[in-house]
Amino acid sequence: MAINLAIALQPAVRPRNVPQPAAIDSAVRALVDSGFSGVVLVAHNGRVVLHRAYGSRGMKLDTSSAFWIGSITKEFTAGAILRLASQNRLRLTDSIGRFIPFAPADKPAEPLKSFIPEAPTTVTRR
Repeated sequence: MAINLAIALQPAVRPRNVPQPAAIDSAVRALVDSGFSGVVLVAHNGRVVLHRAYGSRGMKLDTSSAFWIGSITKEFTAGAILRLASQNRLRLTDSIGRFIPFAPADKPAEPLKSFIPEAPTTVTRR
């Protein structure tokens, strides 16, 4: 299994709670032992904390390696939509056409929640 994994730590995280590169590296190496291969990028407040390639079973990777990620982006898109809804920056009932004016002709009126599997009817606002 090979994926490109990007984690952005929220600015609200206190500096004393920000994981150190060695701790992150150790956690990812444990995943490599279980078959993970990929590139990990961890940033905090716009600064890269760790950017490293991990290969398992003789796979040679570097930080510019590209991966076929298939439809895994659906989960990231759903997470981003829910996050923005919780921040009152959009509503699940907003149409896709509001944000993507060049959406296919049959899509502009569809609500964002139709793009989220098992979408909640409400979102807790922050």
